[in-house]
Amino acid sequence: MKYANDRALIGTMSHALVMYMTWGDKVDTTTGFYDRDTEKIVPIPNEVKRRLGGYIDFFDEYNPVPIATELSLFDPGFAYAGTMDQLMMIDGKLWQIDIKTGAEYPKSQRLQLTAYKILYDALYADITGPIDTLACLFLKT
Repeated sequence: MKYANDRALIGTMSHALVMYMTWGDKVDTTTGFYDRDTEKIVPIPNEVKRRLGGYIDFFDEYNPVPIATELSLFDPGFAYAGTMDQLMMIDGKLWQIDIKTGAEYPKSQRLQLTAYKILYDALYADITGPIDTLACLFLKT
């Protein structure tokens, strides 16, 4: 269980810090990260720092324009709900990007992205247009 909790914290740190970076906040990895489970500030491991470097590389290569992060998707007409990690404009196209810090599971990840796209398009396509591109961004170490 400790291993699972440690891995979950790595994912939580990576997602949170990526979100701050997306909106232009300065991220100082030397001050630590508040772990809500233990209610303590814990050091940010080098693994997370390397993942953040991968996100910076993505930003430098694609020059995305952030539209939304951690977007809750719910409509009572659907039997599911979820939280989209990133919605960005890249080269005039609307991209849904899911940040991944774990293993690749192509079938389930495609299903997740597609389900979120269907829900997003039902809720917001009349405002923004439909999502053009679905992508998982694997932040490997």
